Amino acid sequence: MDPNVEPWIYALFYPYAMDFYVKIEKDRIQYIRDYQKEIRADTYKGLHDYMENAATDVNARIGKTIILPSTFIGSPGHMQQCYQDAMAIVSEKGKPCLFLTMTCNPKWKEIEENLLPHQQAADRPDLCARIFDLKKQRLLDFVIKNKYFGGVAAYVYVIEFKKRGLPHMDLLITLKHGFKITTPEIVDRFISAEIPNANETVMDGNGYPYYRRRDNGTTHEQSNGRIVDNRWAVPYCPTLLEMFNCHINVEAVSSIRAVKYMYKYIYKGHDAANVVLTEQNEERVINHDEIKDYLEARYVVSVEAAYRILSKLLQDKSHCIIRLPIHLPMQYTIIIPNDLTNVQVNLDQFTSMILDYFKLNSEDENARQYLYKDIPCDYVHKKNKVTKITQWGPRKGQFNVFGRIRSVNPSEFELFHLRLLLLNVKVATSSDALKTVDGQLLPSFSAACLA
Repeated sequence: MDPNVEPWIYALFYPYAMDFYVKIEKDRIQYIRDYQKEIRADTYKGLHDYMENAATDVNARIGKTIILPSTFIGSPGHMQQCYQDAMAIVSEKGKPCLFLTMTCNPKWKEIEENLLPHQQAADRPDLCARIFDLKKQRLLDFVIKNKYFGGVAAYVYVIEFKKRGLPHMDLLITLKHGFKITTPEIVDRFISAEIPNANETVMDGNGYPYYRRRDNGTTHEQSNGRIVDNRWAVPYCPTLLEMFNCHINVEAVSSIRAVKYMYKYIYKGHDAANVVLTEQNEERVINHDEIKDYLEARYVVSVEAAYRILSKLLQDKSHCIIRLPIHLPMQYTIIIPNDLTNVQVNLDQFTSMILDYFKLNSEDENARQYLYKDIPCDYVHKKNKVTKITQWGPRKGQFNVFGRIRSVNPSEFELFHLRLLLLNVKVATSSDALKTVDGQLLPSFSAACLA
């Protein structure tokens, strides 16, 4: 091969690879679109109510409804489920203590040493993806295994891709008791904001740190000729900057009030722009096509394509979250095989996690000390090899596992109150047992909550 041509192969190949990744994703999504009738995971009653209200408000009719399930990685439903999982960790381990961001440096020596003559980092998105993933793992090991900030109780991280094409990690760290950042001295040990004028770090009544920015005359001239001093410095960790040679921002998380915002921020999903054109006199139709909303006007950069093709993780967390379904009596979801021709279905062969939880409480005295959400910590839901029926059984070994009861909209009145009871009542052997207060069986779950 002509050596003068070789450096340009990647510049031609990776736009094709990016297009190929989009085709891979479209192929997966097309399967979901073609088999919408077989998606039996939910009744989507809340979605139907929302569309009816929206159509009434704008004098329109309801059109088609296409669902992109939460099992599809990167979909809005998937990001929402990940957010709920992260909040389950917060409920068990407390609010995060540190918010750390890391952005790929195209000038890393590991990247530049592997570039061909006349190549730039932008010509090798595969190289940027691999090197960033290795650096990310090294950072996680340094912070978590080596306990740079102290003992880590929990963490979550999300990988996203900026419009410039560089991979970026958002990491939220929860420290163990005894390592919490509670004083200015601890803040100064790890975080600097030098290079407003504060000569020392102070913390207000809510625990928010005002970083030390000493007026020591230190200035820096930017490439555009602008002179900046300590007032313009973004909080950072000097040790991490020196070790990883890239943009790493570290902030101390102060108030519990910002927790939901931070987790929603890191699980916000892909950047996209939605544009809809309609004729002035055209009949208005409310369509809910989650697949179309996901695909159209979405930003996809070459490094993201390489990252996904290489099967790198887009998000991870310290604990495995078991999502526990919830349903009213006789309203649980069953999956009927497509080849089933017999109209008569034996309901005894179908069960659910919550029904198996009731059965476990009636048979296992040890399980009665747990709430429904705590059962996965010491029990695992699996199919019995002999009876082929699912059931809760003792968990072997110690794992970082938490349970999370799926969220319920308050508009689903009875289901919402059933969830409240499960979050507070132990030793439940049936739905009637949850409705029983002081020996009296009440007519509804809401009545049991009010009793």
